[in-house]
Amino acid sequence: MEATIYKVPTINEYLAVVTICIRRIGWISKKAAESMFPEPMTTAYLAWRVCCEGNKPSMAELIAEKELYVEDRDLELAKAALNWAGNPSGPVNLDTIEFLAGLIPQYQRHLDKPAREKFLDEHTGVVGIRVGFAGLTVKTMKYFDGQFCVKTLVQFKDAEGRTLIWWTNEVEWLEEGQTVDITGTVKEHGSHNGYKQTVLQRVKEGLPKKVKA
Repeated sequence: MEATIYKVPTINEYLAVVTICIRRIGWISKKAAESMFPEPMTTAYLAWRVCCEGNKPSMAELIAEKELYVEDRDLELAKAALNWAGNPSGPVNLDTIEFLAGLIPQYQRHLDKPAREKFLDEHTGVVGIRVGFAGLTVKTMKYFDGQFCVKTLVQFKDAEGRTLIWWTNEVEWLEEGQTVDITGTVKEHGSHNGYKQTVLQRVKEGLPKKVKA
């Protein structure tokens, strides 16, 4: 079987190649790539080169050696990950590949989560009041194209199972599955698909500092 070569891959094509790279080689993050020699290569960059340089002898040899040939299951996983992430759009280029490639391991972690979890259908906090929330779990981080930047919808769960959400473009300090303490202002008591969720704004890491009497 010959490797399929895409000069400019679509998002679906690129993520399918990311998927086969993860299956054959494993996920290589930026941090892991820093220790590689002679050429640091994240999974995102490797998949980019497979798509764009697959006809070059050195890359063709690597594709054959590692059997980096996209299968139907890779295409299906890529499509499912995109649907889960809200079908982000835009070009696939060196500025976007790290973000796009990260959708696959995020979606895989999502699939590995237990189907049953504690759930409480009620709001928390008082609208307009800034308050601390301790021990929240980052359940999901979904990405959407905004007018000027990529916006992230972060969903938290508190210890009792209430849902809290936050729209932001500052997520460097967050990752799915971690437990965090935050301070935020309750923007509104909303709902989604018939279930209550508390919408936050101006969220910062850490609980409010105690004020001395």
